[in-house]
Amino acid sequence: MANQNRGGIEGFKDKLQAKRSAILYVLVVAALFFALAGWALLPEQVALRYNNGVLTNYVAKNTALLAHLGISVGFALMFWKWPREIVYLVGSVLGVILSAAVLVTNLGMI
Repeated sequence: MANQNRGGIEGFKDKLQAKRSAILYVLVVAALFFALAGWALLPEQVALRYNNGVLTNYVAKNTALLAHLGISVGFALMFWKWPREIVYLVGSVLGVILSAAVLVTNLGMI
C-alpha cells in the first residue's frame, strides 16, 4: 500500500518506466530526422563550434553525424534497458540537441 503513493523522483521514475517504449520511439525518430537533415543540408566539412563570430573545429560531415547519432540512439537504447536511470535519458536528449546545434551553426541560423 505504501508503494502506491510514491512521490517525488521515484514517482517520476515510475512514469518514465511505464512510457519507456514511447520515449525510445520519439528519441530515435528525432535523432534519425536530424541525421537525415544534416546529411542532406550540410557541407562536407562542418564546424562544431562558433567562437567570436567565426566557425571553428571543422570535421567531416559523416563523422559528426554518426557521432551524434550514436550518442542519441545509444543512450536511448540504454534508457530503454534501464528506464529508472535518468542520466541515460539526459544523454540521449543531449545527443539530439547536439545534432540540432550542428545544423543551426553550419546553416547560418545564428
